[in-house]
Order: sequence, then C-alpha cells, then structure tokens
Amino acid sequence: MKKAIVVSGCPGTGKTKVAKLISKKSGCEYVGTKNVINEFGLVEGYDKKMKSFIVDTDK
Repeated sequence: MKKAIVVSGCPGTGKTKVAKLISKKSGCEYVGTKNVINEFGLVEGYDKKMKSFIVDTDK
C-alpha cells in the first residue's frame, strides 16, 4: 500500500513549495491538487471572487 503526505492550508501560504521540497528530500512523488482535479474531472465551476476552482466532492 502506498503512503501519502498531504499538505493543506490557505491559498498563497506556500503549500506547493513545501510539498515539492518534501518530495525532493524524501524521494516521494509530488502530486498536485490541480492534476488530480483535472485527471478525474472534478471541476464543477470557477469562483471569480476567490479565484479558485469549485470542486465536486460528491464524485
């Protein structure tokens, strides 16, 4: 079974930078949220005010 390290937080706080650093140092694969959302077709819409995709969490 594969293990995962999940980095979460508010927009613009450096999650991607930290996740990529962890990936590089640990030898783990980095998988970005956008990649997963697009690969599985989870985009429901776009929130212009928040400048963020709306994700269908029921899929």
